[in-house]
Amino acid sequence: PIVGGHIATLGPQVLTPDKEGLVSAVVGSEQRIILSAVGGPTKVEVLLGEEAFPLEFSADVRLWSGKVKFSELGTHDLYVTAEDGAGNKTARFLGGVLVEPGGEVLDRETGKPIEKAEVYLYLFEKATGRWVLWNAAAFGLENPYLTDRKGQYSFFVPPGKYYLSVSAPGYRTVASEIVELERGSLLGFVVRLPPRPYVRIPFFEITIYLPSFLDLLVAPREEVVSPLVTVREP
Repeated sequence: PIVGGHIATLGPQVLTPDKEGLVSAVVGSEQRIILSAVGGPTKVEVLLGEEAFPLEFSADVRLWSGKVKFSELGTHDLYVTAEDGAGNKTARFLGGVLVEPGGEVLDRETGKPIEKAEVYLYLFEKATGRWVLWNAAAFGLENPYLTDRKGQYSFFVPPGKYYLSVSAPGYRTVASEIVELERGSLLGFVVRLPPRPYVRIPFFEITIYLPSFLDLLVAPREEVVSPLVTVREP
C-alpha cells in the first residue's frame, strides 16, 4: 500500500505546521487525521510513540480518518502504517507535533492552583463589531472552561482577536489583555486571581466574602484595572 497526503484538523479548523514544521496541540486534546491510501490497504494506523490509533475508511470520500489523542507534553513524531490483505505493510513519517500545556489559574497571594475556576473566552466579531462568547463546541472544546485540580485549562483557537474573563468563588473576576492571533494557535494565559475581601468570624469558623460591588471601594485601584496576566507566545 502507498500512503498519500494528509491533513490534521481540530473541529472545522485545519492545522498548519509552524516554521519549524511542527503542528501545535494542547495536552489532553484530540486531533483528527485525514489521509489517502491506495494499493488495497485494509488496515491503517497512526503511531504516536508506542500508541496506535486506528483510522477508518470512508467509501464516500475514499479517505481514511481517525482521532489521535496527545497525553504527554513535548515534541512527538507521528507515523502512519498501512497494511493490505496479504500482510504487506508500509510506513511513512507524517510530521512532528509540539504538545504544550494550557493556561493556568493561580491564587495571587499563595501561587497555588485554583480548581473549578470559570474561564470564559471572548472573540471580537468583525461583522457586528461586538465581543461574543467564542463557539468552542464547534472545535470539540468547552467555553466556559472549568479548570482542573492543577488549575489548568486549554484553548486552541483559529485566527482572531480574543480576551479571557476568569472568575472563581472567593476571588475577584479578572479580564486578560486583548490578543490578536494571525494563525491557529494555543491561547495560554497564566492568570493570578486576587482574593476577594472577606470578614472571618473565628468563634463560629465562618468566612463572609464581601459582595463584588464593593471591590472598587476596598481594593487598590491597580488590582482592578491592571490584573497580573502573562501571555504565552503562540
